[in-house]
Amino acid sequence: MSKRDTHMFHVKQMDNLRNLSCRGDNPQLTDSVLEDTWIISVHYLPRLSVKMNTLDSLKEGSEINMTCQVHSLPPVTELEWLQDGRSLGPPVGANFLNRTLIIPSAGPQHKGRISVCRHEQ
Repeated sequence: MSKRDTHMFHVKQMDNLRNLSCRGDNPQLTDSVLEDTWIISVHYLPRLSVKMNTLDSLKEGSEINMTCQVHSLPPVTELEWLQDGRSLGPPVGANFLNRTLIIPSAGPQHKGRISVCRHEQ
């Protein structure tokens, strides 16, 4: 006679790359232990945040330096910097060091809301 159990569990982002093991045995038989282990891969939506790297107060002519920090699985492949909803250039490959937006000399044309968005492939 066989017995089958089913267990449901809900994974969270922090469960990514953890082990999931299943073990069964029959105490009436010697050497009857069976065990299998899987590594869990949890996919989750990207979380983006922007960090200001410029420590001085912003003035006309000063450099503005911002970095986009991304946490996601699967990894984000493209980022795009926007000013007031308009693109500041072509999407940037997120695996390159240019997750950073640098405006070498800030002027009136840079006034507005700067944001970053991800692109799906």
